[in-house]
Amino acid sequence: MNNHKICFIICTNDTDYFTECERYLRELSIPDGFSTEVVPIKNAHSMTAGYNRGMKQSDARYKVYLHQDVFILNRNFIADTLQIFQQNKKIGMIGMVGTKRLPENVCMWTTPLRTGALRSCVLNTVDDYFDLPVSPAKGFSYVQAVDGLLLMTQYDIPWREDLDLGWDFYDISQSLEFSRQGYRIAVPYQSTPWVLHDNGFLHLGGYHLARKNLLLEYFPERSAEIAACDQAYKQSMERKSHWKDASHVIAQALESMARAQTSVIPSDGQSADGYSKAVSILRTHLEEYQENETYCILCLLANIYEAECAAGITSHILSQMKPDPAWITARVRQIKFHLWQLQYPFPADIQYEASTYLKSNLSETALQYFSKLTEPMASHG
Repeated sequence: MNNHKICFIICTNDTDYFTECERYLRELSIPDGFSTEVVPIKNAHSMTAGYNRGMKQSDARYKVYLHQDVFILNRNFIADTLQIFQQNKKIGMIGMVGTKRLPENVCMWTTPLRTGALRSCVLNTVDDYFDLPVSPAKGFSYVQAVDGLLLMTQYDIPWREDLDLGWDFYDISQSLEFSRQGYRIAVPYQSTPWVLHDNGFLHLGGYHLARKNLLLEYFPERSAEIAACDQAYKQSMERKSHWKDASHVIAQALESMARAQTSVIPSDGQSADGYSKAVSILRTHLEEYQENETYCILCLLANIYEAECAAGITSHILSQMKPDPAWITARVRQIKFHLWQLQYPFPADIQYEASTYLKSNLSETALQYFSKLTEPMASHG
């Protein structure tokens, strides 16, 4: 075991996200005498399986398990976390957000006992300071469990692949496994959030099945909650089936919006008809599909297009759009990445590249619109 090495383990299925995550890792300050490595895990069939594979590949004492869509903003992250570990040998794991006590349903985000800080983004970027403040004097707060967006450990404890948790509740499980071994879990004090999580929209396909498996292992006495998981899973599957209709609505909107590409102001003719049809489709179903990422992005683009029209912009955002949902979401993601790069103290060449990309691909109106969405906004504390 190398006591002076930090390993970053990332389960990844997206090159763009992994590249951006790694970009921030390269900017971290490394304490004298320490080294770092990055271990990407591809084709994992579950988060626990991927993390076990990564754990076995590295001899680093300190391991950071993080999502590919998490960007570490605190350049002193390594020194700050090492200080907590080295001064508190009983702390086995650190997370950015945690809960003092798990609720009966073990869903951490439903309890008012959360603590920590996080910069997160769905369509707009928000700084969250959760319910219970962490003492700046102490430097950390003990919790029962932490969220899996970023977990850092100083001891290796196997992840419970046998519980069949898929991509959910692996973080709660690992927190409870550390507790079973006699270690404590902590959330550090953060004057500003240490990480940005581009978490997007929730996908709850296996969420309640994983919750049931977790309850059966750690809280078998909670029979009512265990039974509720089956009903919740059934409802989520019905909702997922209903969401398939969204793809047809999106296809119609895309086709209609593509017809608006040849005209700046939708005043008459085919392009006006195409744009009007697209907006009618989107706004008719907005409440129904507001949790669908592609759908919301199309609504966002329509709003920007209307703002460009009002400003008399001739090279509008729809003129560059391909009628492909995957292309559209990837394009918006790249815009966010470049705007965040300008907010972070990256080297001049990276900032120049980001600035050039934005000026080349967005009108001033569109750039202002996206900039407002990606500037961190205080939520609550």
